[in-house]
Formats: sequence, C-alpha cells, structure tokens
Amino acid sequence: MTNHLPFPKSFPDGHEGLFLRLVLSDDKDFPSLWEQWRKSIAFDEDINYAMLRLMPLLYLRVRAFDISDETTGRIKGIYKLAWFRNHLLLDATARAIDLLQKNGIPVMVLKGVPLLINTYHDLGARFLGDTDILIHPDHAHQAVVLMLENGWNHVRLAFSSPEKFTSAKLNSVTREITFSDEKENELDIHWKLFSDKGWPGRRKKHPMSYEGLLPRSKPLRVGDVSCTAPSDEDTLIHVIVHGAAFNDHRPIRWIADVAWLIRTSPIDWTRVISLTKEFGFEAEVRLAFSYLMQNLSLPIPPSFLEELSQLPLSGKKLAAYYRKANGPAYPTFGNFPVLWYSYWNYESRGRSPGDYYRFLDYLCASWGLAKKRQLLGFILKKYKERLKRRLHP
Repeated sequence: MTNHLPFPKSFPDGHEGLFLRLVLSDDKDFPSLWEQWRKSIAFDEDINYAMLRLMPLLYLRVRAFDISDETTGRIKGIYKLAWFRNHLLLDATARAIDLLQKNGIPVMVLKGVPLLINTYHDLGARFLGDTDILIHPDHAHQAVVLMLENGWNHVRLAFSSPEKFTSAKLNSVTREITFSDEKENELDIHWKLFSDKGWPGRRKKHPMSYEGLLPRSKPLRVGDVSCTAPSDEDTLIHVIVHGAAFNDHRPIRWIADVAWLIRTSPIDWTRVISLTKEFGFEAEVRLAFSYLMQNLSLPIPPSFLEELSQLPLSGKKLAAYYRKANGPAYPTFGNFPVLWYSYWNYESRGRSPGDYYRFLDYLCASWGLAKKRQLLGFILKKYKERLKRRLHP
C-alpha cells in the first residue's frame, strides 16, 4: 500500500516511533532493539506521557525474555502501578454498569476495558485513563440522574440541577458526559460516538450508534457484571478514529491497540472495508494503515490494503481529517477554537439561531459553568490570566 499523504502531528514523533517499534517488535528482533533503545534514552528525560502509558507493555516483553537490570526494575514498578490503578477503575466500572443495567439501561463498553480483558489478557498491560461506555440516546437523562444520585459527580457540571439534564437537552448540546467517583475514577457515558450531521439520509440512525453496533457486539464480563462490547472490526475502526484526533497527551496508544487486535483476533477484513465506507472514515483508516505498514510487521492481507487504497478520498474529507489531527491553530485563544470547530462540525444541527444559543450551553458544559451568565466573567478571568503569563512568564 503506497501512501503519498503526510502523517499528521497526532502521529508518533521520532522517540515515540522507536519506542513503539521496540514494544511491538517480533520476538527475534526484540533483544537487539532493547539494547539499542536502553542505551539511547535517558529514562527521566526522554520518556514522555504517551510512552509512559504504554510502559507496562514493555515490561511484559522484558519479563518474557527474563531480562533484569536497573531499567527493568523501574519498568516493573510502572506495570504494578498500572495494574493497581486499573483494578480500582474496573471495580468502579462494574458498580456503575450494574447500577445502570439494573435500572433498565443496557451498557456497551468501549475501547480500553474490553481490549485489556479480551485482547491483552492482562489487566496491567497498559494504563486506562477512564472507562468509556455507550448507551441509547433515549436513556441519557435517566443515566445522568442515576449517576448523580449514587455518588458520582459530573466532572464539568453544565446545568444547575439534574432535572435540567433532559435527554433532548443532552442530545442537542453534547454526545457524552464524564463522571468521577470519590476515588477519582472517571467514567465517560456516551450516547453518540460521532455526529450524524452530513450523513446521507439525515433521519437515519448513525451506524455507530448503540443500536447500530449492538447486532455485531460480543459479550463482555467486567468483574461479576455482564455487558457487551463492540465487535473487533468496530473496535478497530473506533480506536483508529479516536487516536487520529490531536491532543496534548499524544494519542499513540491506538497503534499498540490496533497491532494487538490484528495479531490476536480473527479480523474480518471485508467487513472493515465495508464499515469504513459506511462510516465515512476513509482518511482515518487509510492513513493509519499506511503508518502501520511502514513501521510494523503485521499480518494484514495485501488484498485488504489494495482495496483500502482504492477507496475514494475527497479533498473535503482530507481537509477535515488534517484539521482534527494537527491540533488547534490558535492557542492564543485557549481551547475556544477547538470548541467552536467541534460544536459546528459535530454537535449543531444547522445554522439556526437556536444553534447559537445551544453553543452557549456547550461552552458551559465544556468549561464547568452552571449558568450562561457566568460565561463573560469566566472568559475575562482566563484572558487576564493568559495575558499575565505572557507579560510575566
């Protein structure tokens, strides 16, 4: 598969790429790559947050080769921390899923948790930042009220009381809400993964909605609680698209997740092509597999790569992809440009006056404000702080 498109800023840099090649290398290449990597890095200086979150995977590799030195001792400590923190999060996740499902809200668990349980088969294999779950949009209001009434706090409280979290309001303002418990375990409840704006047949359900994913889903057990997870093919695409978005924490975990899925799961490659076309993610999937083929050795059928390279890719889709993957262009204004772009591309339903009004609710939800009248004071305060930092760095 030949790629003439540049990789965006969200993809691994030089240090990260070398680290990924080490962690995901074949057994025959690992010992020599390990020696090269160990001699080329200063552990306290060259390990960024993105690599740290995958360091437990490196420990699993050195443990398999029975390598022991000062560096592996530190890596083992990181693995133990990931194992411990992941268990705390999984316990909290099981309680939340049990609460929702006992109240008639079926739950589908996304990305990290099912990958640890069903793909990595090791609960310390990599750090989980939070748990992502998907529910039907009609259950959004009930889910929010249940969480707030049972010891969970909304991380960015958008409305002054649970009664204002109506499903209609939630669906018009955002696609998800993040909750945190008393031990700071975070749970993201999604009712939509992506916007359905601009899709053929506006009245049709988004194909990556709860009801769209459910027929292909697979069983999952979190602790003593049974639920579902998306199919391997849906997870593959979701992880790639989520990882394409730029963020300050360097979203390179998608590469390890995709590599492990490909190596350990019976992927239906015909379905991946079909879903890529159906979802409209040709740019994300094509750039992702171009990177994988250039940097890793994976059992990907040539016929799939050839068919993927033949998918039509419009300039409009490419432009949208690079805007998302290269990050905000105007950091002077904080995250306002990102929120503006995200709202009008993913949350709004048009350009009506109501959409502008709902954008104020969206800002409140993103900035943790209870009422719209707090927006002006919040903006002035943040601008004053930013100006002060620039004048007196």
